[in-house]
Amino acid sequence: MRTLNLLHLTHKNVDPDGFAGVVWGREIFGGSLHVDSPGIVVRRLIERFKISTSPTVKPDVLFIYDVNLRERVGLPEGVELKRYVIFDHHPKYEREFFEGSIKFFHKPRSALVLNLFDYSEKAGLHLSDDLLLIFAVALVTDTALLRTATGEELTYLGYFLKKRRLEEVFEIIMRGRLSRDILKRAEKMRMYNVYGMKVGILEVADDDEFHLFIDVLFEPLGLDVIVGDTNWGSWVFTRKRLLQKINKIFKDSGFEWNSWGRIEGKKWWEILRTLENSLGGSDEKVKYNRYDH
Repeated sequence: MRTLNLLHLTHKNVDPDGFAGVVWGREIFGGSLHVDSPGIVVRRLIERFKISTSPTVKPDVLFIYDVNLRERVGLPEGVELKRYVIFDHHPKYEREFFEGSIKFFHKPRSALVLNLFDYSEKAGLHLSDDLLLIFAVALVTDTALLRTATGEELTYLGYFLKKRRLEEVFEIIMRGRLSRDILKRAEKMRMYNVYGMKVGILEVADDDEFHLFIDVLFEPLGLDVIVGDTNWGSWVFTRKRLLQKINKIFKDSGFEWNSWGRIEGKKWWEILRTLENSLGGSDEKVKYNRYDH
């Protein structure tokens, strides 16, 4: 019986958590991996660890990581979604996509790397220090640069870091980004007065850029709410005193706003219109009082 050719892949526009999945898969099961349009942090990880990201042969089975919808799978050209295994952590998923797999491993967590570490520990598998550093980068980015991290997640971060310093993770994520990206985008930020609430709309290249903006400029600009416009939807961050109110607005509007502030599939103008209608009354004509910026 010949050995099956395995291909490990994740979603389009690869982030650190999805990337950690494919690297874990190759280290554990063998095969090759494919990375579709990696973000800047993933590109740094690829360069640092000299990881080959191109499939070498036509695959027999796909191992898919960090994907809950069929349409999000980042398939390489010429490869069809036929025989596949799924590793995922999202609370909701496409049932037909999962049931069509050979097998799926699913447990809702803030980051896929938590599940992958548990699977490895249960099976008695050794993970390399390089892979554990990639896990640490993924966990830090998926917990909004640790802003939403729980005690459990910080415990796992300790497992991933071992004797490394957290500083090493932040160097990978943030190096050179403030001057080159954040300030440039901040200059183009839209700012609106929505019934006395100062709302900023910021186009961001990736998740990490949004969280870095919050750390550096949210308070100095005196914002109440910041919406990060991304290619997959929107990030929303708000002051603690407004959190309950904003959460109710989104819940009543049918938005799936998870505990990390992600609203998938909704663009910034939909978020802004929802806030306007909810705060001012659904019969109000939507009008935005824009700040000069």
